[in-house]
Amino acid sequence: MASYDRPNRSKYFNGPIYDQMAEDLQLTGKAQRTVHGYLRAVRQLADHCCKAPDQISETELRRYFLYLRNQKKSAYGTLWN
Repeated sequence: MASYDRPNRSKYFNGPIYDQMAEDLQLTGKAQRTVHGYLRAVRQLADHCCKAPDQISETELRRYFLYLRNQKKSAYGTLWN
């Protein structure tokens, strides 16, 4: 079972940018599981691109979505909801 006490960080998504995103999501009233799910999604993107989220270009983001859709076979709703 997943632990929602401490979401994982990575060498590409940590420090102030991670903390600010976590705090911003909490301020919007998101549930703890939702906050952790969003943090996980951004961590996976950063790890895939091997760079911090604020350094990822629109082209890299598009390629990541294509990777999720075509390689990982993610459902449309997973990507766009």
